Amino acid sequence: MESYKATSMKTIPLEYDGLQGHSFAVMVAADRRTQSTDGGLVAKLTTAITARLVENAGATGVVPPQKILELQYATPGWAAINYQEMCETLGVDRLIIVDLYEYRLNEPGNAFLWDGQATAQVGVIEAKSALGDDYVYSKTVSVHYPDGSGYGPADMPLNVVAQHLQQRLIDRVTWLFFDHEEKYYMDY
Repeated sequence: MESYKATSMKTIPLEYDGLQGHSFAVMVAADRRTQSTDGGLVAKLTTAITARLVENAGATGVVPPQKILELQYATPGWAAINYQEMCETLGVDRLIIVDLYEYRLNEPGNAFLWDGQATAQVGVIEAKSALGDDYVYSKTVSVHYPDGSGYGPADMPLNVVAQHLQQRLIDRVTWLFFDHEEKYYMDY
């Protein structure tokens, strides 16, 4: 049985089904330190998460990531805007907030070894919810890369570490919103 599990997949059910039949927008927030480390990170994550959800979550409408990014860059104080107002401004039923509060490629103070870590709070606001600006669904997701220790720039370049870390984060965020297949023993 263990041999079977080691080479097999299992279906994991979604955790939040409120995107089905509704319109949505994805907003990614990251602190200035993270954005200065990887200036395109917010745009990459916003675009990839939105595309994956459009493809798999059964939503009826979406605000294109370019419009979200334009709003965020044109309105530096966007994070202070009431979420219900943001839903009205964007014309969506659901607002997905991905608050990326940890993102690093190596351990602080050690630029010689890769130790990528990304952690985000994923929350969903439902327009016209009785909860107002409180999340109707919320979960913290955390991923790492590489899987082992002792890897440095001589073993793999920075862009490989960043790409794998970001893909793992995108997987974990989007998998909350649709049924998906995972290996029985996932690396992340």
